[in-house]
Amino acid sequence: MMNKKIHIWDVNQTETNGMSIISATVEPPNGKISKLWYSFPAEYGCQAQENRMDAFVIATQLMAMNLGADLYVHGRVAPSLLRNLEEYRAIWACWRPSFYRPIDIKVDVEEELLRTEKPLGNIMAFSGGLDACFTAYRHATHLCGRQNRNIKAGVLVNFNVSPDNDQNFQDWAEKSRKILKSIGMEFIPVSTNLNSVVKTLEMRKNKLLDDFLPKVISSLMLFQKSYDAALIASGATYDNLSPWSTHPITDPLLSHNAFEIIHDGAAFTRTDKTRVLKDWPEALDNLYVCWKKDINGVNCGKCPKCIRTILNFRVVGAPLPGCFQEDISDRDILNQVKLGNNSLDSLKEILSEAEKASITDSWVEALRTCIQKIKFRQQFLSPIKQSFKKISAMI
Repeated sequence: MMNKKIHIWDVNQTETNGMSIISATVEPPNGKISKLWYSFPAEYGCQAQENRMDAFVIATQLMAMNLGADLYVHGRVAPSLLRNLEEYRAIWACWRPSFYRPIDIKVDVEEELLRTEKPLGNIMAFSGGLDACFTAYRHATHLCGRQNRNIKAGVLVNFNVSPDNDQNFQDWAEKSRKILKSIGMEFIPVSTNLNSVVKTLEMRKNKLLDDFLPKVISSLMLFQKSYDAALIASGATYDNLSPWSTHPITDPLLSHNAFEIIHDGAAFTRTDKTRVLKDWPEALDNLYVCWKKDINGVNCGKCPKCIRTILNFRVVGAPLPGCFQEDISDRDILNQVKLGNNSLDSLKEILSEAEKASITDSWVEALRTCIQKIKFRQQFLSPIKQSFKKISAMI
């Protein structure tokens, strides 16, 4: 049987209406040809790396593995990136064998990136959330010892390009711009139609969002000509790792000899990060952590991510940050009983910190009760529910 193939060709950089656009053509096995593009302000066009396919390979690799299709790249790719990606694919094939199959990547021209000028420094992915703010702040204020990096710019990526989402992204971008400006960093907003291209590939659905981080790094890779490394803010700590889109093992493999990817901050809990950020006013007023991300750049204050972040600030003795319009109640905490394992770990970490600090406020008891209910639900109710589903399917 002939192997499935995905072809990528015709990488191109243009400028229109004050925006620089880098694009390439993607042809999946189903024949639905798409133009995959990235767009950012034209003032940063001179920093972008034209006529290379490195970013597009990173963006489409997991898609190809999901489809079981070899990737044919008609352009230039760094051989050191291809070497790293072999190991990256091997890891994901082990982690999720039901979703990802081994594939080959075939490239017309293997060529390392040769710099014609000295790099500007480092760049980072910047979401405006607590993890990203921690990475930006601790490097800007030289809190990292020998690991300190000269971060010059943060990149916020918009994957949901649509007229309905445009204003929300603009509001989100403005908050991120204010945060970075306060510590002397540039802000680069990037929009891409990657999510739309994924839909045309008819992939098997995976709700775990494994491809999120590769899509972010593909956007950072656009600027490989001007920066020699990119930082990714950690989510989980080293003692609480599991297969996830961003991981200290896999993130660095999405790189090549001239553009390093650094997974930053995994030695610190979310409460540790909050303790560092609690006196940074620009961050407190503009943090954007909300899972909903559809209400004009405003944190809803009620979703699990908002509630956990508010509790992070409570446990370090800080008042409610200005980025939240109102505080939460004990009932809001108790209503978090349907959360998954990752959220449970975060709540347990907050409770542990509260107990260490001898905090006896009513919210601590509400949090303790919430955690007990989540554990009961996961240990007893979830298996029973799954059993009923199996029985129903047999009837």
